[in-house]
Amino acid sequence: MAKNTVILSICGRKGGITKTTVATNLAAALALEGLNVLLIESDGQGNASQAMGLEPQDDFFELVLGDAEFIDVIRPVPVEFAGKPVDLDLLSASNMQRKVEESKATPQQMYERFQELRGVYDVVIGDTSPGLTEVHTGWYYASDYVLLPTTCETHSINSIADSLAFLKQADEAGAGQYPAAKVLGILPNRYNKGVNNSQFNLGLLYGLYKDYHIYERLRDLIAWETASRASRSIYSLTAGNDRRLSMSIKDARKEFGRVVESVYALTKAVRA
Repeated sequence: MAKNTVILSICGRKGGITKTTVATNLAAALALEGLNVLLIESDGQGNASQAMGLEPQDDFFELVLGDAEFIDVIRPVPVEFAGKPVDLDLLSASNMQRKVEESKATPQQMYERFQELRGVYDVVIGDTSPGLTEVHTGWYYASDYVLLPTTCETHSINSIADSLAFLKQADEAGAGQYPAAKVLGILPNRYNKGVNNSQFNLGLLYGLYKDYHIYERLRDLIAWETASRASRSIYSLTAGNDRRLSMSIKDARKEFGRVVESVYALTKAVRA
């Protein structure tokens, strides 16, 4: 049993910026490193559940507003997603998530319930929905750190400012009782060197958010889309005789490894 726990939420104001891809693959990677990992899905669309090979359920709602026990709402992720047996569990979300997003009780309930996970898991990763709701406030209180993915597009990059402002508001509203999470960094992804806008927007990102840690960009590699279609992580995806895909998988793992290493380092620090 872990003595301490890192709670990290993957947040973003805009949809389609790979929050779920980052969250699910990060969970798989850390579990493959030998950590005990829980992924909490808080997007009612259920994309994380489906990506990991499970049907979405209203487990988040039952836990936060229904006072369910964790043992009744947490499910193990199928072995196929990570590629071998690991300690990786999922708390799913589905249609009732709208009620959680609207309830004023949600932030405090999330904070209190997620604290129960400390000492049980090494890492808890939150996959959030687009938009700014009571669930986002709850994540900002319950999390130790926030990771902000963005595609190399103008609207996505500009939307980071909304997330940062909302985080600041949450911190002020918490009045010290619920200190808001720290920003672990900004993760640019879907970068395409051959597209002029990608290069320009990457420069825009560094200019606008120079006070924050910005990870080295993740390229728009075919391995990511292929893994998503197969409901696999990039760590369990196989290329067969496809040499191009094989090289893409290798590159994707290497680039994403920088994110994995930074989060793994946090877990080592709290366990020291």
